[in-house]
Amino acid sequence: MRYPDYVKCLPMFLGICVAMCGCVKTDNSNPIHNNTFIIFPGEGKASVLQPNGEEQWFIGSEQEIIWNPGVVPEDTTITLLLSLDGGGNYPHIIVSNTANDGSFIWIVPDLPSKNSILQIAGPVSRDVSDKKFLILRKPNPKQVTTGGGEWPSWRSDRLAFMSERNGNWDIFVTTVNGTSPLIQVTTSTADDRYPNYDNKGFHLTFTSNRTGQQEIWATTQFFNRNTDKIQLTNIGGTHPSWRPLPTSAELVFLSFTSPGLFNISVLKFQLPLTLSTSIPSPGLLADNTNKERPNWVIESSGVNRIYYKDFGARTGPNVVKTLIANSGFNLPESIVVLFSNSLVRNPSISPSGGKMAVTIGHDIWVMDLKDGQITGKPLQVTFDPATDDVADLHSDITMAFQSNRTGRTEIWWLTLP
Repeated sequence: MRYPDYVKCLPMFLGICVAMCGCVKTDNSNPIHNNTFIIFPGEGKASVLQPNGEEQWFIGSEQEIIWNPGVVPEDTTITLLLSLDGGGNYPHIIVSNTANDGSFIWIVPDLPSKNSILQIAGPVSRDVSDKKFLILRKPNPKQVTTGGGEWPSWRSDRLAFMSERNGNWDIFVTTVNGTSPLIQVTTSTADDRYPNYDNKGFHLTFTSNRTGQQEIWATTQFFNRNTDKIQLTNIGGTHPSWRPLPTSAELVFLSFTSPGLFNISVLKFQLPLTLSTSIPSPGLLADNTNKERPNWVIESSGVNRIYYKDFGARTGPNVVKTLIANSGFNLPESIVVLFSNSLVRNPSISPSGGKMAVTIGHDIWVMDLKDGQITGKPLQVTFDPATDDVADLHSDITMAFQSNRTGRTEIWWLTLP
């Protein structure tokens, strides 16, 4: 049953009803606008249950519209109408005079809008969604690489990634639209992995084991020769992320302060990078639990915030944490990604700090952020049966990621709905 049993037991006499048309704003394009007897929200009337606010329905999907039929005898049928402008007009008829049984299966039409409102109207009753819901087009991912690629970092018009297409892991750079040739950045016989661009796409860091253990290295966009790669750590490090400009001469990375344990450390150094750049001592920001994929952003408020996945036993698999980068060592705040029994992986934060992408299962989800907290409902943005992972938010509306949907892991990109 789609509504409480007690609804049937309401008195058939409805008491005071408002019967003046002027009390309800109607749209003359609405085929039922001539009703002169409208019951306002309250006991006894038909009312919207779903969509009733913030649902995210994709075009072409099959969705169930649900309403409370109420107890008004005259409401034997219901008409469902759609507004795309937040309720100003209802030009789209979903169905006319369907049985008032509380449910209708709807194939969502190609009418994208983030300001959708549903109206249900019977001969007597009328109600609308409490909040706007979203009608969205599914993203159409486009393939970037064809020879194998993982771990994208997309800034400005450059996209860096790692690939073992030549027998060991090296760093490559390309553009998502194919307007420039593929450039191989590293040619060492060592494994070079986990590239990360600064937010202008000029300086590029990566992890290399060319000294015998994983360390952080850096270079610039010119990539002239293998000897222009600068070593920035000597205590062990991986997964670097640049502090955004204008002061970009800092990195956050995973350090090895204990065997097998990844901690959050920050590195400050001098720019421009030269072969004589000295190796500084990093500062520890967070320890005690294993970490994954730090992201450094400067929010619109000016706050320097570092996001990362935490594997702490007390927090479980669904937690992405933050800490304020300029406050020294402190206890991080927790962001709980609200998916039960789902392992959240590889968080990516957009340069503005307004979006976060994570992998859940084999798909990528995106959610809004404000002041280090999730707002609104997470949105699924990849839907392939293959494994989509390691999202990199180029902006609040564009994203690169890796996927094995062709049978080999390659780099793809998409525009968010």
